[in-house]
Amino acid sequence: MGNSLEIFNQEFSELSKKGKFNDTEKIFVGGAYPNEFVNLTAKDIDSAISDKPVAIYASDGHSLWMNTAFMKDMNINKNTKDYVPGASYFRRDSEGNPTGYFAEPQIMLNKISASYNIDKTKIYNSLKELNALYNSLGYTSVVDAGFLILSNEDGLKILK
Repeated sequence: MGNSLEIFNQEFSELSKKGKFNDTEKIFVGGAYPNEFVNLTAKDIDSAISDKPVAIYASDGHSLWMNTAFMKDMNINKNTKDYVPGASYFRRDSEGNPTGYFAEPQIMLNKISASYNIDKTKIYNSLKELNALYNSLGYTSVVDAGFLILSNEDGLKILK
C-alpha cells in the first residue's frame, strides 16, 4: 500500500488529473484519509503542495494534518497552546514546534471556515455526487455525525 506520503501524493495526483483540485482555490481540504496518516508531517505535505494551505481530515474526523502554509494562516506555531492538553492538541517536535498533526480538531473548525470563506455550493454539489454514488450502490440512507467545515446550521441548510 505504501507509506503515508506516497498515499497522499498518489491521491493528490489523482485529484489533479480529474480536475477536482483547482489551482484557483484558496485552500485544499481533503478528507476520509485513513488514520495511518498519523505520521504525516507538514513537511511531507509541503513536498506535494507548499504554495497554498492544505488541511487533510482523517476518515473519522478526529485528526487533521496540515501543511506549513495552513499553520501560518491559522497562526499555529510554537507559542500556540493546545486547546485541551492530552485531548485536542498539536503533535510537536523536540523543540515544541507543531509538526502538522492536530488531534480532535473540531474545536478549531469555525475558525477555519471563517478564515477561508468555504464555498457552500461546492459542498452541496459534492454531497449530491456522493449521494448519487451511494444510491447507485444500493444504499438508501447515509448517517453523518456532523459537518467538519461548516456549522451544523449551515450544513443542514445545504441538505434541505
